[in-house]
Amino acid sequence: MAVIDVRNVRKSYGKKKKKTEVLHSIDVKVEKGEIFGLLGKNGAGKTTLIKVMAGLLVPDSAEGHVLGYDVLKEADRIRANVSLVAPTADIGVDPVLTVRQNLLFWTTVYGIPSKKMQNAVDEVMEALDLMRYKDAWAMEISAGTRQRLAIARALLVKHELVFLDEPTVKLDMEAAKMIRNFIVDLRNRYNITFFMTTHLIEEAEEICDRVMIIDKGKMKALGSVEDLRRKYSQEEEIIVKGNFDERVRNLKNFWNVEIHEIYEEEFDNIQRDTELRFKVENVDSEISKIIEAVKEHGEITDVLTKRLTLNDIFEKVIS
Repeated sequence: MAVIDVRNVRKSYGKKKKKTEVLHSIDVKVEKGEIFGLLGKNGAGKTTLIKVMAGLLVPDSAEGHVLGYDVLKEADRIRANVSLVAPTADIGVDPVLTVRQNLLFWTTVYGIPSKKMQNAVDEVMEALDLMRYKDAWAMEISAGTRQRLAIARALLVKHELVFLDEPTVKLDMEAAKMIRNFIVDLRNRYNITFFMTTHLIEEAEEICDRVMIIDKGKMKALGSVEDLRRKYSQEEEIIVKGNFDERVRNLKNFWNVEIHEIYEEEFDNIQRDTELRFKVENVDSEISKIIEAVKEHGEITDVLTKRLTLNDIFEKVIS
């Protein structure tokens, strides 16, 4: 059974005559152990959808289940069995407790057995580089560190499903990378399912098994990054540079390739290189064959690839 399987999720705000519909018949299905990314611009409906699935917001209509619980009739059961990290999660951090005391307090709230409390706290603190702040008052640490503390709090208990709404929004690049690594590690070790939103498209491309792109409350695209590349990419490019003989032109008989002569001045000498630009449907399936064929005609000095990124796909879909 899928961890999330909900259909026809609709939600609007406002009075009858001035209602604004923010979710238009969204369907979501997420399998156990997936890291699923929800992408969209501000106001696309991402947070609203997460609140509905986490049992925090009653939709206008919906059918299906989250963790086997009815999304409409058993919202309280859903809330009790999921973890949620929101962009404002650090509001729940107690400023008059130390970092470690905050986490120990939440182990009691979550009902973690006393014998396992210390280990549970140590695990998340080490993974999120919080050990050096263990005795610091929560009011004295930076906003980014408080966000890490909030994420640590949510991940103390290994719920089967974790919702992450912009989990790295306040973090620098190093801390954000740390969070991503921890998410992947928890998924691999405990088969936890993560449903996350992010404004960092590269973040979703790095760790998400599948992504959904929504715009103005409507689903625009769904699939793995590779699936979306195949759907929206007309061609990718492999660029091979080097010194080749004239026979390299025969490669045009086998591939769609443009050949350019490049001249560069170096210490009063003119250096000539050849640049081969291969247009292919899929870089991964062609690159080794192309390199082997080109090597027969001279020395390769550089190989580059150009392929559609998830950010490119996002811009195509939204536009």
